[in-house]
Amino acid sequence: MSHKQLTPGMRPLPSPLRRRGAALLHQQCWLWGQDIKCAEGNLLLQYGFDRLRPPADVVGSTQYTLLLPCGNRVRLWGFGLSFGTADGLYLNRFDFTPRAARASDLWQGPQEMAGLPRSADLSRLSAMLEWISRYEAWIAASQGASYRRTTLAGWKLRVSTPTLLARSWSDLAHDLEHRNRAVESYTELQATRWRDRTLPLRRTQLEPRPATAISLR
Repeated sequence: MSHKQLTPGMRPLPSPLRRRGAALLHQQCWLWGQDIKCAEGNLLLQYGFDRLRPPADVVGSTQYTLLLPCGNRVRLWGFGLSFGTADGLYLNRFDFTPRAARASDLWQGPQEMAGLPRSADLSRLSAMLEWISRYEAWIAASQGASYRRTTLAGWKLRVSTPTLLARSWSDLAHDLEHRNRAVESYTELQATRWRDRTLPLRRTQLEPRPATAISLR
């Protein structure tokens, strides 16, 4: 029987992390909607996003895409976000379950993103959360603390104070990294134990040990 080494992404996220992430992401998608409607102009466009509206014959969410210097692409909709290069992660607004998503230059609606398989590689998830943290830090620096207080005032399911939004995302990313390191260490330990069990016995292990002399005195 062969031993299959598990990556952190093959293990589901612990329920506490999923609940924290789901509550924060639900709130964050609403905040992005408020940023789009900002009286001083669409803040997503100011941040550098490109906007793509759905086709004329389709009723759906406007799609915002941002190319990062590192090569990753952030894509936002009212129903979630994706992050990565050609292969990336997708998070639905109502379900903090990372799913594998391929990048497309076309408009993508909820139908295209529905039914995606769970991702076996969560290496980008922390980077995604850290990006959200940096975005919120930019909002605080460019708009002032009063802006987020005003926008969050209309959200009844608030899970973070306005001044701690960036910190909340950064803390979640840190906790996820800690979880991944723990899983990797455990997986490596299990793999080592498996190798030790399946290695052929050395010759010295097969040879009988010499009888120990017993003193009768």
